[in-house]
Amino acid sequence: MSGLDDIKDDYKHELQHVEELGGDLRPVETTSDVEYPQQLRDMKDAPTYETLREGLNLQQQDMHMPLGTAFARDWRMMGTGIDGGLSGISVSMPKFLMKFGEFNPITKGLILPSLWKGLWDSMVALGVAIGAMSSGYLLDRWGPQKIVIIASIFFICPVLIQTFASSRVMMLVGKLLGGIPQGIFNVSAANFVSEASNLRMRGPLSALLPLSAIGGVALGLTIGYERIAYVTSDWLSWRLALLMQVVPPIICVITLPFATTSPIHLVKKGRMEDAKKSLAKLYGSTADIPARLAIIQQAVAIEREEAAKIGASSYKDLFSTAVARKRTFATAWLVIYMGVMAILGGLHFAKGHSGQLAVAVMINIAVAAQQLGGGAPTYTLQNEISSLRLRAKTQSIAIAFNFVLNWAWNLVTPYIYQPDTANLGAASAFIFVGTTGLCLVVAYFVIPETNGRTVVQMDLLYESKMPIRKFGSADMTALEKLHAREHNVSV
Repeated sequence: MSGLDDIKDDYKHELQHVEELGGDLRPVETTSDVEYPQQLRDMKDAPTYETLREGLNLQQQDMHMPLGTAFARDWRMMGTGIDGGLSGISVSMPKFLMKFGEFNPITKGLILPSLWKGLWDSMVALGVAIGAMSSGYLLDRWGPQKIVIIASIFFICPVLIQTFASSRVMMLVGKLLGGIPQGIFNVSAANFVSEASNLRMRGPLSALLPLSAIGGVALGLTIGYERIAYVTSDWLSWRLALLMQVVPPIICVITLPFATTSPIHLVKKGRMEDAKKSLAKLYGSTADIPARLAIIQQAVAIEREEAAKIGASSYKDLFSTAVARKRTFATAWLVIYMGVMAILGGLHFAKGHSGQLAVAVMINIAVAAQQLGGGAPTYTLQNEISSLRLRAKTQSIAIAFNFVLNWAWNLVTPYIYQPDTANLGAASAFIFVGTTGLCLVVAYFVIPETNGRTVVQMDLLYESKMPIRKFGSADMTALEKLHAREHNVSV
């Protein structure tokens, strides 16, 4: 039996004994309560035991800090992303439909055929999935700052292809290629937030990522709506609208060289002085940088000890054990906006102008609910559940899996609601009610409580094979001391 199995058994027996007594687990104080592994001792500019303890104390203070105070102190960590958001409204522009659409005898007007609407939307999602899958290795090697700059430069080319498109196929190629850097942006932003933010702000900042994307979509819709009235010129309508997508990547290329990158990435590369500078930018020059650096060094050292036992990280590690599969599945799962979609589906039977207005309002509420119920929690969970060793690859595969599903849905959805095919309209929302209902059941069993848990603590909880529903109430002090005592890692 391995040492880790002994820890699991010890902890299981202690919990069982406490539950039988009906009390709380209060372990006897020992000196083995701070993990200081050999890899940390061997690290360049290794922290002292006292500095590490101070850093862990700061981490606990962060966890209990009011959210408003955390944002006021660590505002430097806040960042936003912006999505072009213009391709959706461009298909409603008269000049665009005159170029790529066809006459529909049912509506007596121009529409974009369901086949091409589905292909365009799905190819963007497929491109995002490809970009996300490629991000894992890129992040491990170069860090988020460099690959976002490269992706921003690459993004300009597909935008130009879309802007100058003269055929449906040319537009399709532009959308597919445009999705690839978008996938890199998604994973890189999630990776930076998870590795650069403190314990208190990690969740809220993760939730801001999809909110930023929605802000970009709203901006794109606003710009596109303003261009709809121009029906005499392609350049004054849809071409100019699509060209506006180059603005965010140009801003990234100009500003990112002056920003910082992940301090965890810098520590992994042995660039301690650069890591200190990165932490100073994130927390301010008056922060206790050595203590902040010490807890990063400890986490990286623990990761290296694990890698020394089982080898370098790879995508297959995400599925190699039951624990790894459980964590990977949880990060790729959804949360739910079923109620809103049920209301939207019911409005299909409402007639007249009032019914149409209600459908329009509920569609906007559905978009917001999807981000609150699915988008924001998904990004937060993938940052909190993933292990440090496999974090970049976990984020990569989680986002890729999400957009592979989007690819499939976007391909078939136009056939469900458009008037030239099934013509279900708002009633198509009932299909999503059924799928999200299934998600709700599975989510209950696979998504744990992560509030206030460090990456090291999440590793211990998963390795202990504790039931997912007990993660939130687990006594981490007992589990950490058992782990430290087993590995004889205190000074």
